Amino acid sequence: MSFMFYDCSALQRLNIRGFDTANVTGMIFMFKDCFGLTDLNVSDFDTARVDGMSDMFRNCSALTNLDVSGFHTACVQGTLTQKRWRE
Repeated sequence: MSFMFYDCSALQRLNIRGFDTANVTGMIFMFKDCFGLTDLNVSDFDTARVDGMSDMFRNCSALTNLDVSGFHTACVQGTLTQKRWRE
């Protein structure tokens, strides 16, 4: 799922409920440069096997509501640079 919505700069809303992420291992740059996205709920994502999440929300400057409450990051390697989503 890495780069899946990368550079979708005009994207404002996204319904990703029901995505089967049980076997996903990469979410790098998944929403990078989604400048228009304001609200995103990814709490249902099964992230138990994900080992890469770097810059997942980078440059999502309009994002004011982000729910990652269900994320499990035990397998993630390297540095998570998620704080950049509000730069």
